[in-house]
Amino acid sequence: MMRAPAARAPNVGGGRPARPLDAQAFVQVVEVWVPDKAVLRHHSGAYGTHQEFARHSVSSTYQRGVGLPGTAWASGRVVVWQDLRHHLVSGQPAQTYGLDAGIAVPIYCGEALTSVLTILCGNRRHAGGCIEVWEVQEETRLVHAGAYYGPLD
Repeated sequence: MMRAPAARAPNVGGGRPARPLDAQAFVQVVEVWVPDKAVLRHHSGAYGTHQEFARHSVSSTYQRGVGLPGTAWASGRVVVWQDLRHHLVSGQPAQTYGLDAGIAVPIYCGEALTSVLTILCGNRRHAGGCIEVWEVQEETRLVHAGAYYGPLD
């Protein structure tokens, strides 16, 4: 019996095509934002079933301190937003897209920001997993700095 190939996540921005994302996966969207003068511009992303979100996202920009990527840029640290219900994502309430939480990771080369990686998670009631953020303190100690948890049983 022949099986139809699995649908692929859109490959927005080039590179190798992304593997398919499961609609019930903990991580639903991953994006890369790059600095362009005073804003972060969309560079690439994997969206799975979130095609409408992808269409809005590719034309979005974020100023320093604005939105999840802009907040990570301004703080220079990993940012965890536990509840996206009251945040706009690509101009729409995040819950419109079924996204509950977001994590943004600023990436540096020396002192220069090269990109911000955003990871957007789906409904925590439907997918198990976790993302934890740990920070180095006093060069010898790790301190828990934030997390987002789905069911872990």
